[in-house]
Amino acid sequence: ALQAAKLKAEREAKAAKAKADKEEAKRVQDKAKADRAAAAKARLEARAAKEEAEKAARLEARKASLAKRASEKPPPSASKVPRPTPPPPPREEAPPEKSEAMKRKEAEQARADAKLREEAEKLRMREAKAAQAKEAARREAEARKNAAAAARGDKVARMKAEREAK
Repeated sequence: ALQAAKLKAEREAKAAKAKADKEEAKRVQDKAKADRAAAAKARLEARAAKEEAEKAARLEARKASLAKRASEKPPPSASKVPRPTPPPPPREEAPPEKSEAMKRKEAEQARADAKLREEAEKLRMREAKAAQAKEAARREAEARKNAAAAARGDKVARMKAEREAK
């Protein structure tokens, strides 16, 4: 009985020790988890603080840039500032009048140019008439040929001649 009690006490002591070890392990685990969470939170806060600082720095730089630009503004536009008007350029002397000989020569040249243009126009008209006459003669020869073929009884030629007659 004593031995059974001793065994029972050992078992209970082992169970209590195991339970204590388990609780200690859980506490260590919870502490590690809490430490990790705190570290993550600290990192997030650090990143947020860094971004806030950068944003503030950019804003300050922009303000400084705008202030600098405002101080370097160009003078008001010319339309608002009266400017002295420059003196008018000195007038050049008018070209000398053309002599009578020059005037006659230019008139003669203009007449010669007009005559040449007129002759060129007449030549073009003659060429156009010749081309029309040539085309008419070609058509007439074609019609005679078709008529002769039709008289011989060529059916295709007769149909062509009828078409030409229309």
